[in-house]
Amino acid sequence: MRAGYAFICAACMGASFSPMARGEGIRKIVYLDPVAGRGMSNEDRFVSLLQSNKACRGVPFQYLPVALGAVADETILSVGDSNDILVVAASGYLTSAALRLLPKVKVVFQTHSDPQYEKFVANLNASASNATGISYFVDADLKRVELLRDLLPKASVLAVVADSDYLSRLTDKKFALEALRLFGFTVKLLVANKFSDFERHVATERMDAIYVPYSLPSYLGGTQIAALAAAKGIPTMFDRRRFLISGATFVYESVNVDGLPVLARAAGLICAGVAPGAIPVERSRVAKFGINLKEARRLHVDIPAALLRLADEFVQ
Repeated sequence: MRAGYAFICAACMGASFSPMARGEGIRKIVYLDPVAGRGMSNEDRFVSLLQSNKACRGVPFQYLPVALGAVADETILSVGDSNDILVVAASGYLTSAALRLLPKVKVVFQTHSDPQYEKFVANLNASASNATGISYFVDADLKRVELLRDLLPKASVLAVVADSDYLSRLTDKKFALEALRLFGFTVKLLVANKFSDFERHVATERMDAIYVPYSLPSYLGGTQIAALAAAKGIPTMFDRRRFLISGATFVYESVNVDGLPVLARAAGLICAGVAPGAIPVERSRVAKFGINLKEARRLHVDIPAALLRLADEFVQ
C-alpha cells in the first residue's frame, strides 16, 4: 500500500487543556534555527503564521540562528531562563540544548528523533513536561532490516553506521540480537561522528550491506557516505529520501510534512494559556519506501515484484 501521512492532532482529538496559572503569560517568543552553514531561515514565514494567531499578536519575537558547535550553548543561554519565555526549537539538537540550559522556559520542538527516548517529554499524549511539538520519528529500524533481508537474501553481515548516542539506543532495544533472530543478519554497530570515521570502517570491516540511520554522520556527511558505499559496491539503506540521488540504494523514511504550522499552532495554544505538557506531541505515523533502480541494477540486486509495487519513489 502506498504511504501517505497522518498526524495525531490535539485539536482533532477533543483534548482538554490545562490552562496555566492566571498571570503566567508569554512575554517573548524565540525561534532557534539550526544554521549549520546553510542559511536555513524560516523567520518570515513563521512570523506570518504567528501573526495569524490572535493569542500571539503583540508578543515580541526574536529569530536566533544557532551555529552548531562550541558556540551553540552560549547563543542559547543568551535567550534567558524564565517561565514567561517560549522557545521554538527547530531541531532535536537545539531542543536538547534548550531543555538542558534553560529549564524554566517553555519549549515547542521539531525533531526527527524519539522525543521520549531523548527525554523531551515523558509521554506523547500528555505529561508534566515543559515541552511539546512535532516528531517525525518512526521506530522503523527493524523494518528497514526486514526490507534489506527481502532485497538482499544472500547478505549476512550488516553494518550500522551512526553516532554513539543512536547506537546506544539500538543496544538498549537489543537491535543486533533481534536482527539476527528475525532476519539472520550478523550486525556490526560502527560508531562514526564524521565521514572519515566511515571511510576507516569501509576500509577495515567486512560488510555486505550498510544501514545509515539519521544521526550525526548522516546529517553531516550522508551524501559522501552514500557515494562512497556506491563506489565500493555495497548496498545501502538510508532513512532520508534525499540520499537516493547521491547513490543510496534504498531508503525508508518517515513522512516529513510542513512542520512550521504545527509549531505555530502549539505556540498559539501556549500563548493562550495552555500548559505545554497538556498539548499532545504530534507525530508521523507513516513512512515512504524509495529505490535507486540505477544503483540496484549496477549492484545486481534483483528486486522482488512485491517490493517494486510497494515503493513510493524511484530513481532511474
